[in-house]
Amino acid sequence: MQFFKLVFFYVLSVSLFPLESGHNQDTEHCVWLTKPGDRLGDYLLHYIKAKWVSNKNQLPLFLGASKYYVCLELSDEEVFLFSNPCNENRVVIKNIDENLDIYNLKENTSFIVKHNNKNILYEDISFTKGDKEFYSLIKKMVTPAIDLKTVKPNKDVLSVAIHIRTGKGYDNPLLSEQYFTLFPGLKRKYVNVRSMIMCADTFHPDRFPPEIFYCKALQHLSEKLGHPPLYVYLFTDDQNPKELKKRIEEYVGLGNITFDSREDSGEEIVDVLADFFSIQNFNYLIRSLGSHFAIAADYLSDHDLVITSKQRHWEKDCLGKFYLIVDSINIREGNKEEEVLLKY
Repeated sequence: MQFFKLVFFYVLSVSLFPLESGHNQDTEHCVWLTKPGDRLGDYLLHYIKAKWVSNKNQLPLFLGASKYYVCLELSDEEVFLFSNPCNENRVVIKNIDENLDIYNLKENTSFIVKHNNKNILYEDISFTKGDKEFYSLIKKMVTPAIDLKTVKPNKDVLSVAIHIRTGKGYDNPLLSEQYFTLFPGLKRKYVNVRSMIMCADTFHPDRFPPEIFYCKALQHLSEKLGHPPLYVYLFTDDQNPKELKKRIEEYVGLGNITFDSREDSGEEIVDVLADFFSIQNFNYLIRSLGSHFAIAADYLSDHDLVITSKQRHWEKDCLGKFYLIVDSINIREGNKEEEVLLKY
């Protein structure tokens, strides 16, 4: 029932989109987030960057529609609309990109943040955490406005959140073998697969590392901690999380670990939000380098340690099988980072 209420309010807001009092739609200088994205991670990374530019330059912020905004506290604070709030006859429209000096804006310039990977490095938001006032504001804005059933681990046991994006049911299929042993005698060669195969992991290898990466990272974490009892929860978009859990548990093969996961997918919006805010309740996080959902969850969390994938490459063997090999992981503890090579 809660899900259908969210859909109703989302459709209503898209249809009406009233402006809050005190805001003029014909604004000479502003930041306009045109289309934040249909996925929660895309939406939040765009929002945080747009909010940063808005705050630092004292410009009004206008947001485009997202099915998630009605579920967050920011829905009561921000202004939402579709049409361009800037008078284009008096301003220069620019995209925010990596070369933009957001501290020295030129006069008569407005900034449109578009949902386009080529026009904005929205993955890079970690630097904004150094501004404590801004970070506190984001933490306040990105708070659930609805009741969510989140995962709350027992505080007496060390807990590990693992976010695994498989894309099954949503993205193109994956090319790489998910589990493998790199035998020295088996002939393989380095390949560039992006230009020849339409698969999710060929276009976004940092978002879709093979399942073996998460197993190797968890084994390394357990060893680093001295193999204490660990409660490990798998957060995933996979349509069969129980089978995913079974595969990872069998490969990891450590008796000190208790694995858990969602039983099924359930209601999409509510479950996605519940997973997002649940990740913040864990001591440790293992995630891919490129998942926007995981980047945003990591940004809003205060984990003791975070492991991400780092260096990787593609190989193809003489049998025609492809391997996306994660060569190293990045371990972040507070302000310290360490790169560790993985062994296969």
